[in-house]
Amino acid sequence: SSAPTHAHHRIPWRPKSRELREGAVSVFAMGNASCCVLPVAGTEAEAAVGSPKASVFAPEDLREVGSDSGKAEGAEPGPHGDDNGDTQEPGAQAESNPDEGEKEEPTPRGDASNPFDEIADDKVVEAAVEKAGGLMALERYDVRQAEAVLAQAVASLEARAAADVASQKLVDEHLAALRQSDIFQEVSQRVSHFDAAVESVYTEGFKTLFESDVGRFELRVAPDGRWFEYRMTVEVDAPLAESLSTGHEMDLVPQAQPSVSSAYFLGDKNSGSNFKFVFLMPVLFLKTELVLEIIRHQDRKFGYLVEIARSEFGGDVQPPAKRWGVLRPWVCNTNVWIPRGNGQRGTTIVQLNRVDCTTTVPAWVLNFLFKTMATTFVNDLRSSAVKALQKGSPWSERISEDKRGFYKEMRQVEAVADARSEVRLDTVPGREIFDRPWRLRPPPADLRPPASRGRS
Repeated sequence: SSAPTHAHHRIPWRPKSRELREGAVSVFAMGNASCCVLPVAGTEAEAAVGSPKASVFAPEDLREVGSDSGKAEGAEPGPHGDDNGDTQEPGAQAESNPDEGEKEEPTPRGDASNPFDEIADDKVVEAAVEKAGGLMALERYDVRQAEAVLAQAVASLEARAAADVASQKLVDEHLAALRQSDIFQEVSQRVSHFDAAVESVYTEGFKTLFESDVGRFELRVAPDGRWFEYRMTVEVDAPLAESLSTGHEMDLVPQAQPSVSSAYFLGDKNSGSNFKFVFLMPVLFLKTELVLEIIRHQDRKFGYLVEIARSEFGGDVQPPAKRWGVLRPWVCNTNVWIPRGNGQRGTTIVQLNRVDCTTTVPAWVLNFLFKTMATTFVNDLRSSAVKALQKGSPWSERISEDKRGFYKEMRQVEAVADARSEVRLDTVPGREIFDRPWRLRPPPADLRPPASRGRS
């Protein structure tokens, strides 16, 4: 028998108005989005979720693990730590404004040399733009490395202006030119999304609806009642490459996920780290179309992958015209994939999904629905890599072929993780693993649904 899919569940509560119906369908569509972004394989043997077990989400006992993994001694606190001195309602980060690049400040690593210190003032901008541009080319699209290059260039120019008052005006002009460049604006925007997405994973105030030895499901309803988010933390008994493959191989998605009737890339500018795609799936009484952009961020110091999927995206490729009778829900999804490490096979996944209800859905309804479905959600994630592990399966063959080198990169991330302590469900590390030695600090993006932005 195959693993149950979210689209097959019946709603025990019958919304009467069209707005309420679409809000209810959004709940289920987002569940299917989880299967696609963190893909579910229609497995022959559904994985058991284990027995109930008490655990914590972000224990402090792993902070030493990341102490030498990209965070310098004496470095500034993490994305929204003590460096800004204030806190906000979870999910209510300030909007990122690309025109405010001049307000960004790089965070240098105390013991790190700066390669731009050896370059003449009038050549720094050109060198930084060229190097960052190469890192942001589609085949690489390495946002965090590009961020480091630009942060180093800014720090070098600022140090020169402080040391030589006579040349300060000219250096300030170079700084302005750098911050106004297209590549600086693009990287700043991606960094603002990354920092906000990572922070959203650590939001407090969730209610635990399900917990076992290998999985946990938590729900939080936003104060305005118009949207909610759920967080799953799940152990998968498969390596990182196999865990990703059933969603990465776009033409094979309908085979892995029966609820998806079609799946295809949007446009021809797609890579392993930056791609846009369309999923069409029937959900209850409506057809649902997911049009998403995914940005992936690899870490080669602690060993993890962050995946951000959003239905709001810019660029030359835009979503196709919405068809009549097709629901296209707003989607914001953050997935943190952490290889188990210490030479052990497996991956711990933390997934944060935000769902726009389009109207207020009673909290008791959401609690009832997700208490009913939580076990299935966790099982779906745990079973996602089963087909990829089967010899001779199309996913296994694609991994072996690895035409674009994506799976080789995932193996390299796993190799980094093998040199550190093991990460399991009850030892998921804290924010410190996302710190970087050289950083830009743009205002974090507001990743709440559009209708809720600007509210407290």
